Amino acid sequence: MKLRTSISLLAILFLLPQFMMAAETHKAKHGPMATTALAKLPMSFEPAQTSGRFIANGGSYRVSIGAGDSYIAINDGVAGPKSTLHFAFENANPAASLQAMDPLPGVINYYRGQDSRNWRLGVKPYAKVQAKAVYPGIDVIYYGDGRRLEFDFVVAAGADPKAIAFKVDGADELSLSDQGDLVSGLSGQEFRFHKPYAYQLIRGKRVPVAVEYALNAANKANLRLGSYDKSRKLIIDPTLTYSTFLGGSQADTGNGISADSTGNAYIAGKSCSSDFIGGASFKGTQNACDAYVTKLDPTGQTVLWTTFIAGAAPVPNPATAAANGVAIDAAGNVYVIGTTNFFDLPLLTTPGATDHSSAYNGGDSDAFLSILSSTGTLLRETYLGGSNIDQGFGITVDQQQNVSGVGQTCSPDFPAYNSIQPMVEDCVAFITKLDFGLHIAGPILPGASPLSPRPVSLTDTSCSTGALCPATPDATQTYYFFSALFGGQPLPPEGSWPSLGGPSYQSGVQVPLGAITIGTPNCGLTDQKPPQVLVAEGTGTAAGLTWPCGSIKPKAGIPDGAGFAWLDLGDVPPAHIFATTSAYGVALDPVGDVFAVGGTSTADLTPFMFYAGYAGIHFGKTGAWVLKLSGLDGAQIYATALTTGADTDAAPNSARAIAVDTSGQAYITGVSSGSLMTTPGSANSGALGGKDAFVVKLDIPASHFLYSTYLGGSGDDQGLGIAIDNGGAAYVAGSTTSPNLKVINPLLDLAGNAETSLLGPQDAFIARLNPSGSASTMMAYLGGASSDQANGIVLDQKGNIFLAGTTQSLDFPIVPAAAGAAGKTTFGGGTSDAFVALINGATFPIAAMTPPALNFGNQNVGATSATQTATLKNTGTGILNITSIGFAGASGDYTQTNNCGSQLTPAGGAKDNCTITVTFAPTAAGSRPDIIQIADDSANSPQAVALAGTGVAVQGTIQLSPTTVAFGNQPTGTTSTAKTVTLANTSLTFPLTISSITTGNAAFKQTNNCPVSPATLAANANCAIQVTFAPSAAANLTASLTVTAVAANSPQSVSLTGTGTSAGASGAPDFTLTSSQQSITAPSTGGTASFQVSAAPLNGFNQALGLTCAAPSGATCSASPSSLAMDGTSVPSAAVTVSIASGSSGGGINPRTELRFGARPIFASILPFGMLGVVVAGRRRRVMFVLLLVLLGTVLFSVNCGGANTSGGGMAPGTYQVTVTGAASGTNAISHSATITLTVN
Repeated sequence: MKLRTSISLLAILFLLPQFMMAAETHKAKHGPMATTALAKLPMSFEPAQTSGRFIANGGSYRVSIGAGDSYIAINDGVAGPKSTLHFAFENANPAASLQAMDPLPGVINYYRGQDSRNWRLGVKPYAKVQAKAVYPGIDVIYYGDGRRLEFDFVVAAGADPKAIAFKVDGADELSLSDQGDLVSGLSGQEFRFHKPYAYQLIRGKRVPVAVEYALNAANKANLRLGSYDKSRKLIIDPTLTYSTFLGGSQADTGNGISADSTGNAYIAGKSCSSDFIGGASFKGTQNACDAYVTKLDPTGQTVLWTTFIAGAAPVPNPATAAANGVAIDAAGNVYVIGTTNFFDLPLLTTPGATDHSSAYNGGDSDAFLSILSSTGTLLRETYLGGSNIDQGFGITVDQQQNVSGVGQTCSPDFPAYNSIQPMVEDCVAFITKLDFGLHIAGPILPGASPLSPRPVSLTDTSCSTGALCPATPDATQTYYFFSALFGGQPLPPEGSWPSLGGPSYQSGVQVPLGAITIGTPNCGLTDQKPPQVLVAEGTGTAAGLTWPCGSIKPKAGIPDGAGFAWLDLGDVPPAHIFATTSAYGVALDPVGDVFAVGGTSTADLTPFMFYAGYAGIHFGKTGAWVLKLSGLDGAQIYATALTTGADTDAAPNSARAIAVDTSGQAYITGVSSGSLMTTPGSANSGALGGKDAFVVKLDIPASHFLYSTYLGGSGDDQGLGIAIDNGGAAYVAGSTTSPNLKVINPLLDLAGNAETSLLGPQDAFIARLNPSGSASTMMAYLGGASSDQANGIVLDQKGNIFLAGTTQSLDFPIVPAAAGAAGKTTFGGGTSDAFVALINGATFPIAAMTPPALNFGNQNVGATSATQTATLKNTGTGILNITSIGFAGASGDYTQTNNCGSQLTPAGGAKDNCTITVTFAPTAAGSRPDIIQIADDSANSPQAVALAGTGVAVQGTIQLSPTTVAFGNQPTGTTSTAKTVTLANTSLTFPLTISSITTGNAAFKQTNNCPVSPATLAANANCAIQVTFAPSAAANLTASLTVTAVAANSPQSVSLTGTGTSAGASGAPDFTLTSSQQSITAPSTGGTASFQVSAAPLNGFNQALGLTCAAPSGATCSASPSSLAMDGTSVPSAAVTVSIASGSSGGGINPRTELRFGARPIFASILPFGMLGVVVAGRRRRVMFVLLLVLLGTVLFSVNCGGANTSGGGMAPGTYQVTVTGAASGTNAISHSATITLTVN
């Protein structure tokens, strides 16, 4: 990027010499397309501690920039003083000044030692630095292109560029090459200022200008320019090329990685480089290595902040602080665990005599815990250790911001409390859970013995009663949880018989059931056995033990002379075991229980695991192990070994990382030298090489291996990090020396080339197992020509995969930030660099099924249903390979066809989805479930579609009419007139078997003449259901008349409504008028239809009612009797008859019009026109008048205005209304009507 001014009248002259170190590099054959340039971070400029200067790093060099000169320190990978080249502008303006330009996002924090005066916090990086008026009219602007240093000379119009001259000190004599490069040497390495390039911008186009170097002294040079337009601005732009990893010139490692919900990545590790990316201007003790945490934005192109943690005082050994694990909480706080031998870390935990020691505990190293804010500010920090060696490896945090860390301690005074075991090995694993304040209970506290339980909190009662500590920590409170030791031997049951003080077997003493004692076998001098822990399985007076000397083993029964047996729990554990145990990984389940994994060299890790409910998890014997503790008090929930061989340097058997899914199932990875207990059907049930990576999935109680498999090839492989996605697929990262990994879904470079082979002595690898553990859906190399190792892996919520690790490869394949950038970065120097990689999770196929279930309902046995479809879609951007589509069952009730083929293209491709078409033809009656299973290489394979359907015997079809019945008001204690519902079997072929007819409400009762199973209603037949309403309370009531039958549409219902009224309720006397039917039917050619109306009194109504009936034109109606006598309680009724006069079919009134045109003779139409002709031809007015009258009469004769048809009877087919009104006269003149539907056929 070239800086140019905005003065439009000036042209720009551009000179481009390049300054670079000639170095031999090795380019990898392949690079991972999925790996983004998280490691390709931009050069930045920081204010130096020396006033008036800025610092920048170029990977292989470090630059200190002043207004008139620059010092370039060359990194040669060796600790100590650096070779330094001094580059200065000759005769520069001594008053020139520097100013920062274009601030970059994020800050850098340097915590060194406990003296805050040595801390540098919130250091702001910048993209550019400008030196003003270095020469008259000439400025210099420094900036980076990636991590390549560039500086532009901005020459104002009229200024003289001949003033620009520079000299180089500290290097060999300058010389010019045949190509015009300016060449020098330093510390045996060659440097070149490449021949400059110059041009002017004139009307938007580059116009080249001749330019070359000129030597004017042994170490001095200037520029010679050809002719150019001196009225236009001139810019001279030297370049220093960069490309780097996450690291500097010394040893740097990436040990852990985490990601937050927005995709920011957090990398933790160790840096021994003074020029580590993100930290240019601060380094304390010489030869020291600092712990660091770097936060990158989701693109990987921006360092949001870097925080260094170290001490300031020198130590006898090389000073070191290494961050080994990192975790993020929901608020964005960062939790770090590591190891240090600095005596003076910047501790921020509130010190106090009752919670922790704020000083280094002694020995070669202590573990440490740190909490940083989301902006990188140090919030809390404390040591964790004793007087010997202590190391911290893994860390996690719960929703209440309580932190759990694991590692190894060799200190007999490690602050353990509420521990599950004593310390019986030289070095044991520790699992420590602390609150947000990182309060640690020292061993001097009462009750802080490793074996003595004590309250979870010394000051907060809510925690001591077993409840969760507050979600928002209270700074005035101290929340203790546990600090447990694990290794060597589990704690055996405590001896209680014959007394707590002397739990050794003694004859003649009464033995209660469940008593625990120590018994020493009496097997003679030639067959000595160690003492055994025994538990009584019966009661009685002890009368001596009969030892089965040849077969003494755990779970053996030891007979007692009292007639019962003692269960042998195994050898009494020794006081000291010459072995070591370490915890490397830690995770939490959804309820906050703590899982830890590690390795041990003890001979037998599990002798007491079967006691107290552990019988189902006695899998292995030693080596790799997993432990689950209560998140409240550290009580052991389960523990088991995963391998049968001890963990040693020569034959490692160790679990290195763990992840837990939302149901509490544990996924574990590590390394095994052939002693892993595998499961049938797993991806690799047998060992593959000398040392193999492995993955184990345990069920919730750890009673079963859900799967256990090896990963790798013929070389040495180890799994060092593990993560799981929402579909249950496991992602593993680690290292491999195997040249024959079964590569699946390899990583690609920008050209599409796949990295399919081992490129160095050791590469990093990434693998993915399907949810069942039966197959790998990804196995990929990642590395260069030297040794590479992935130490951590994490997934974000979008499925993107983040890797962190360490590389020694100069050609480690880093994908650039943009297509136009360099294709490879440059190794920072030293013995190793950290690397960070982002693999887009969408590059894998992701299968999705919609809908997840199909329901076919009831279907006749032997008949085929209508088709239903399900869609399989690939929502990822990798090809989905389909292995099979079939049914889980073998009933033959379902068939499927599909257009899927063997592959689906990535999402958005020509064929990213396919359709599976299913039909149901039940072979027997009853529920007929099944499942369609689709096997493919998606992480959530296999996909499934649940199928449901019920086979029914050959059946009819239910039809009910009407579909609603309304009873209106009905006095309580009385029963309405029955209303009829017709039940019809509309099947033309099959009979209908009726199972039941119900109303579901006692106020509505039904009687019927329908046949009930096993009798049947014939095809195309019907029966009648009479429904009455008898309310017992005044209320609005509803119910359903429900018919259940052996029918495809069973059940069917009719809605019932009615209102119960109280005869004794207060109010004016009144009545209700209801009809026994909702509709009647009559033929259009003439006939009658009848129904009943009933009058129910309300509030003692006792007036006579006159009944009148209104029928449509063409029909008449009458009520008999025409009046009803009301006595206040009874419900009288009358019969209503509707009559249609007889006539020819098709006559009568059309119910959809009031005006009809009848048939007319042809002359009735011709006559008016004939008369009109006479009128026109006539001469006299009288004749005209007569003719007009004739015309009018003819028209009236032609039009049928009265609705009668020419046949004189009947009605047109249609639907009409008949209304019956009951009216009382006199002082309480009221009336009500009932309306029914008349259907004329």
